[in-house]
Parts: sequence; structure tokens; C-alpha cells
Amino acid sequence: MSYIHKHILVVEKLINGYKSSLPFSVYLKDYFSKNKKHGSKDRKSITHIAYTYFRLGNGIADKDFNTRMLVAIYLSNDKMPIYAAELVAASFINDWPIEISDRIEIVKREYPSFNLEDLLPFPTTELSAGINVNSFIQEHFFQPKLFARIRPEKKAIVLNKLQAADIIYNLIGENCLAFSNATSLETILKLNEEIVIQDYSSQKVATIFEHISNKGVALKVWDCCAASGGKSILINDSIPNLSLTVSDIRASIIANLKERFKRAGIKDFTSFVANSLDSKSLPKNKFDIVIADVPCTGSGTWGRTPEYLSTFNKNTIAEFAERQKQIITNIATSVETKGYLIYITCSCLKAENEEVISYFQNKNPNYTLLHQTILEGYNHSADTMYAAILRRV
Repeated sequence: MSYIHKHILVVEKLINGYKSSLPFSVYLKDYFSKNKKHGSKDRKSITHIAYTYFRLGNGIADKDFNTRMLVAIYLSNDKMPIYAAELVAASFINDWPIEISDRIEIVKREYPSFNLEDLLPFPTTELSAGINVNSFIQEHFFQPKLFARIRPEKKAIVLNKLQAADIIYNLIGENCLAFSNATSLETILKLNEEIVIQDYSSQKVATIFEHISNKGVALKVWDCCAASGGKSILINDSIPNLSLTVSDIRASIIANLKERFKRAGIKDFTSFVANSLDSKSLPKNKFDIVIADVPCTGSGTWGRTPEYLSTFNKNTIAEFAERQKQIITNIATSVETKGYLIYITCSCLKAENEEVISYFQNKNPNYTLLHQTILEGYNHSADTMYAAILRRV
């Protein structure tokens, strides 16, 4: 038996035994730690094959594992991988067009039950307005790129270092760098000082800041779900003269954020631990800008974690939406009159996006929606996100 057939057998056993309470990466790491027989090449191959299989979601669920595996490999590669040659030899595949749309049509002819929309664990009617359904779904067949944002006044240094190291990159706009996902930058660039590892769509959140009219004056900003601090560093780099406050639910998160801020050269900030679901733990003072990058399904990022295409529990959408409504309601009291509330998710679902904003506005008529947008990462091999900015009147 060839190595590829052996690895596919391993993947089948892994997937059959996988419980989605954990990310598949954690489950896989535990498996490899208990099975030292797999060398580094084996681990890389098994990991790649498993994630490729997950990219098919629930597509042609009526077919056997090997058939679905072959279709997933076919759709997830713009040319035949060397390892797939013997699988293809005895299959329906006589042609391997570079365009994913052409490969989809070939699969449809061979398997009439194949429906692209089956990749998603919810109806496409639940997607936020403005999302191109076919483009969004098709992008799940491919691993998103690695993106980095060049910090202010570091562009020449960063580009010179990348060129000296022969690193292949694309410069998108002024400061966004796109790399192959396997690119390692840690030994070449100073992370957080020269660049910030940040998805393309996360970087595009800065376009929301264009709706803030009082830039230039001293603005008090509170990032209430700060996590690793990416949005805080973004607004710090985008708007001058800020007084920054950050919070999150665990002390360990804040500790890591402080370390990242240190590397980023951000010294003047306030931090505290708080749960935005608990209004009693929130600050009594008010801010000119409050940012809420809220916990969500992460459905706009499943190109990176494709296991959720087939294991996601649809019932959790309503649970997330309720928490999001509570968070935005709680933090709204901390916004100054004529101040701004910025709401962000990495979700593609209207239940977590525009429906939350609609609910909030109905309950809070003193807030005006200035702008809301889907950040279409699927056009750039990136995540898909949602952002809205409201002003308190």
C-alpha cells in the first residue's frame, strides 16, 4: 500500500473519531503526541489531507469517504498534486482546469447530487447582505493567505528586509502585505514593532475610522473586547492623539496584550479585566470611541478552520447573537454624547451582524448608524468580516 493510501486511512480514522468540542488542530496535536511513529513528513501530509477533506463540508454526503476525499483534493488544488496521481488514475478526472468554477462543473456532471451550497452548515439566505454567495463558498476550498500590516514609518525598512531575504510578497495598497500561508517572518522582521500580523479584512476595519469627524483632538478610546490588541494597535496607528483603554475577560489575555503593546511601542494606555456581558464590571467613565470586536461564530474565518463547515452546531448562532446584543447594549452607556460605537465581527451571518445593529438601534434611538459594511475577504484569500459605526446623538 502506498504512503498516500495509508495516510488517507489514518485521516478517515481521525475524522471518524473527532469530536468538535475542540479545534481539530488541538485534536490532531494530541494524536501525534501519542503516535510517535509518524515522522515530520507524515504529520505534514496527514494534516494537509485532513484539512483538505474538511473543505468539502457536507458536499456529496451520500458518497463514501474515498470518493469525497478525491473530490475535495480535486476542488482544493488548481493543479494536480504529485501525491494524488495514483488516486486520479482510476477516477473520473480526465482534465484538471485551473479555474475552480470549471472544476466544480466537472464534479457536478459526475455527481449530480453535488451542490456548492451544501458546504455551509446553514442556508445561504442567512448570509449577510452584499456577500457574493458563490465567491464566498468557493474560497473555502483554499487556505487563506498570511497578511501583515506595515507599521507607520517602517515601510522602507520592511520592504528592504523582505527583498534581502528573497521573501515573495504582494503589496496591497500602501501598507498591507500578503504572503503564502507557510511563510515565516519571525526571524526576518520585528513583529509588532515593524509589522503586525493581521488579516486583510481586519486591516480594512481602518476604513470605518474615516467616519470619525473629530480626529486631531484628544480622543478617549476603549477597546472592550481587546483580545490580543490588534484593533487597538490599528486605531493607535490610524488616529493621532489617542488616550487608549483596553479590557478583556481574563487577566492572562491582558498580560499578553501588555507584552505585545510593549513591543509595539505603545506605553500610554490603561487596562483592566472585565466581562462586557456584566454591566456591573464595566467602567463608569465615558469614551469618545468604544470598539467592540465581539465574540462570534467565526463563520467568516472557516477557510482557516474548515472543520466547522461540517461540525458547526447551527443552534449556537442564536446564542452568540443574544450575547452580542447584550454586549453592545451594555457598552453603549460608556459612549460620550457625539461619540462613536464601533461594532465588529468575523462572522458572515446577518443574525450576528446587521440584525444585531437593527436590534440595538430599535432599543437605542439616540444612536445613528453612520456606516455598515461586509469586508469581503473572499476576494483576497482572506477572512470575511463585518463592521459598523454608530454615533450617539
